[in-house]
Amino acid sequence: MVATKKHIVETQGVEFSYGACGGPVPGAKALDGISLRIEKGEFVALVGGNGSGKTTFARLLNALLLPTSGTVYIDGIDTKDKERLWEVRRVAGMVFQNPDSQIIGTTVEEDVAFGPENLGLEPEETRRRVREALRRVGMERHADSPPHLLSGGRKQLVSIAGIIAMEPGCLILDEATALLDPTAREEIMELLRRLNREEGITVLHITHDMEEAALADRVIVMHAGRVALDGKPSEVFSRASLLREMGLDIPQVAELSERLRGEGFDLPSGLLDTDAAVAALERMLAGSRHAVHTT
Repeated sequence: MVATKKHIVETQGVEFSYGACGGPVPGAKALDGISLRIEKGEFVALVGGNGSGKTTFARLLNALLLPTSGTVYIDGIDTKDKERLWEVRRVAGMVFQNPDSQIIGTTVEEDVAFGPENLGLEPEETRRRVREALRRVGMERHADSPPHLLSGGRKQLVSIAGIIAMEPGCLILDEATALLDPTAREEIMELLRRLNREEGITVLHITHDMEEAALADRVIVMHAGRVALDGKPSEVFSRASLLREMGLDIPQVAELSERLRGEGFDLPSGLLDTDAAVAALERMLAGSRHAVHTT
């Protein structure tokens, strides 16, 4: 099967063993036959417990690792093609958990310029992309600031700007909100939604936070190196028992709805949004009152 341009990410029977690369646990299989497709413009959340293979999978998409067997295509490019390595990394931009591991410039502007410069762009084009990327993440007034003096949330915005400046087709975020405070997390999630919905950038958000995962269009659950569940958030989080067996939580609204259903409340499954849950409760209570008045 040949990858098509419609799928910005496609993996075919991908396996990865750290032992094959001289890792600390010879023969340990981190990924075991992963075959999936992510279409251009999707917002996908990838969740799973520690050791499920999430980070390994992300690094394969950016060609930081190569599969032990199987094939990874990024916008139709085989990641094993060494001559197109920079093209793979331009299309699939990676944002890591700790922004300090990604920021190298002495100023914000210099840091964001690093990627475009390595693409061999003309200086004026690099400057244009840097200005535009900083504008899109709301960091233009910090262009001359030393990155190490910024808050964690703003550092992460700088990291994202550096990827945006390379004009990627896909943003891959590996626990990029994990070290941030709630306000900064919300800011990053709002930025990701805007980049996805308004600019069509594909987002793959790897997270432990189920509230964040519920905001995606699609949720992929990994367990023991395999895809355990894959579907819309309402479908995936309706499998609460299975998720708990894998050591995972479900969003708070889904948890509350499940408990209320267990107490006899007639609520639909798959509720993830607070407003939707409140509306469902109001409809149920209104129906109960109507039933009482008509008996």
